[in-house]
Amino acid sequence: MKKILVLLAICASVNLTACAGLPFELQKPEGKPKQEAVQTTAELPASSEAAETESSEQADSEESADDIDMDTALFRSTASTAQMEITTGLTTEYLSYLCNFPVRVVKGDQETILKDEGDLEKMGLDSLYTDELLTAVKEFDTDKLEIQDGTAVVGDLGTAYIVLGKDQNDIVGITEFHYEK
Repeated sequence: MKKILVLLAICASVNLTACAGLPFELQKPEGKPKQEAVQTTAELPASSEAAETESSEQADSEESADDIDMDTALFRSTASTAQMEITTGLTTEYLSYLCNFPVRVVKGDQETILKDEGDLEKMGLDSLYTDELLTAVKEFDTDKLEIQDGTAVVGDLGTAYIVLGKDQNDIVGITEFHYEK
């Protein structure tokens, strides 16, 4: 966005400079002003080119910061939604919309892979929504969510938590339920 604004500003200044040198000759009082064409070329001083390059690099870093902010917002939004769903525990159908299947369920040394909503339905909410998970997710502050390597943890690493991650379409969802016991 900044690149476009810089380019527009440069184009506008070139146009103003080019138009400033056009003489007008007035004909008869009833006539319209006659404009003669004057050919001008605009050259940017070296310092202006350097400034343009610098502003371009700054715009790139701001765009990457915007991408990071967008990722953070997406992860926090999904974390808040998952937090609400898990603590209210309505149905597996609602939970399935938050899952990026396949979803790993790790309970101590046991691991189960939920391939789809059918597997989630078979496992049931009672098995997933343990007291430890409910407490850990409820007490988690989503504003302090940390994203590392495209994943984020919601809950308590010492007891129970969920892992959020992106799927192949960059949609953030639950990829894992993890229970220490």
